[in-house]
Amino acid sequence: MEDSRYCVPHQRDMSQEERAILVYLLQLEAPERLPQIESLKVIAKCGCGSCPTVLFGNSFDATPVTKDHYILADYAGTNASGGLIGVMVWANDSDITELEGYSIDGSEPITWPVPLALRPMADA
Repeated sequence: MEDSRYCVPHQRDMSQEERAILVYLLQLEAPERLPQIESLKVIAKCGCGSCPTVLFGNSFDATPVTKDHYILADYAGTNASGGLIGVMVWANDSDITELEGYSIDGSEPITWPVPLALRPMADA
């Protein structure tokens, strides 16, 4: 793994919650990428240890992409605890690389908002 401060190994299948957020945001921002969701595996999580951010690969043997990717979707929404959470989907030209979640208002714990609560960051 390239930079352990950025991410740490964490191999598992994508959760239903992560999948629902990706589907919702890709339907809005990049519907041509929806088929990519089926092959995604979680291969790492954020190195901070306190946010829900996950990095994806097409297999558990993939190396996380930590450079040369860009924001595909930039949204925000309120989570169940009332915290304002930023949600970004990162990608490179060929793959969805990361689903990032972070606190905008300093609220803890940082958990995913439900998809229908998400609004474009410019409107949040």
